[in-house]
Amino acid sequence: MMAEIETTAADGRPVRLRFTAAEHAERLARTRQLLIARGLDALLVFAQESHYWLTGFDTSGYVFFQVGVITADARPTVLLTRRPDLAQARDASLYDDIRIWLNAEDADPAADLRDILIELGLRGARVGIEYATYGLTAANHRAVEAALGGVVTLADASDIVRSQRLVKSPAELAYVREAARLADLAIEAMVGKAAAGQLDSVVTAAGVAAMLSAGGDMPATGPLVNSGPRAIYGRGIGGPRRLDATDQMMIELGASCCRYHVCTEETVAIGPPRPRQLQSA
Repeated sequence: MMAEIETTAADGRPVRLRFTAAEHAERLARTRQLLIARGLDALLVFAQESHYWLTGFDTSGYVFFQVGVITADARPTVLLTRRPDLAQARDASLYDDIRIWLNAEDADPAADLRDILIELGLRGARVGIEYATYGLTAANHRAVEAALGGVVTLADASDIVRSQRLVKSPAELAYVREAARLADLAIEAMVGKAAAGQLDSVVTAAGVAAMLSAGGDMPATGPLVNSGPRAIYGRGIGGPRRLDATDQMMIELGASCCRYHVCTEETVAIGPPRPRQLQSA
């Protein structure tokens, strides 16, 4: 189990992070250098992994409307999010200024974002935006473009944070290695439950239990366990299936440690393996 790091945000509030404040500051500084090199005055952060990597902010609230504003200079960072995410943003992120929009009938967070950009003196600026993310739905994208039209010029900057994340720091690699250990534990537990007459959902449960009991997180998806005719499916399907005396099971899972995943896939034979299975091995 990986311990949280207690540190202090710029405004003096105590925060709990998975990386040191110094590592986050280095990431933010590099991001600002890339913005300047690309001629951008700010970045609109919609990807949840970018929020997490830059500031430590970790929440599923990105499925609504959640945006970070990172200027190319050293002005305070701003987060616009819903009320249910306030406590997490305050206690577990390095965002300097947290703004809230209320989920009412007349809510217009895109207009709130426009007002923040004007307040920051960014009228007429060239602003990068993360388009390639689940954190910006098509509906929200249309609302943002309508609200910011004539205020700023938007440019696709989906790769600015993503490209930096490709190279892992020593602290990140420690989480990856722990996720790999969790993946091994899950596979061992799942193979141990794979037997004729067993529901394949019991196999799934064994993998999840092994990861969580060893200190992991719920993975982003899965595990995927398909057996019998389903063993060639590349996606999950509803309803458990009981394993036959001679069967094949495909296991695909991602084990997660502090949101860092390691994915693996295994094929398991129940009963005597068939010649083709031995040949494939």
